[in-house]
Amino acid sequence: MKSVIKFVFDQSNWQIFNQTLKQVMIGLCLVIVLFSSSVFVSNLPAIAANKSKLEVISDRIDQLQTYIDANNWITVKTYIHGPLGQVRQDIAAATRLLKDPTKAKSLSTKFFNDLISIDVAADRRDFDQAFDAYEQARKDFDQLVAVLKKF
Repeated sequence: MKSVIKFVFDQSNWQIFNQTLKQVMIGLCLVIVLFSSSVFVSNLPAIAANKSKLEVISDRIDQLQTYIDANNWITVKTYIHGPLGQVRQDIAAATRLLKDPTKAKSLSTKFFNDLISIDVAADRRDFDQAFDAYEQARKDFDQLVAVLKKF
């Protein structure tokens, strides 16, 4: 028994154990760094692309207001279904990048419902309803952008 204890606590064995432990820890750190960079860095181009898409959407929403103000109902409807038609996919793509997409999904649903309300108001040629729905859409979109930019 004494010989086993002496072998375990021998100075040269301790150095070998210590060196092996250091190599294992370095390897583990490399794996962690490589994994985390592949998970997070790979999303950076997508994040940048989504931020620029959000700016385009914001500009399009501003343009929608000019059509509502002019009572140009055919253009309002065409604009909602045309240039704003891709918005749902763009916002869904941005939302998928969030760690917790719950609030963004809720706000995007409200925003899309606001666009539907504008569309219905355009059918009725109801300026007040269209304007109110637009104001709510702008508010919901701005809140959504704030959530998406926190990423």
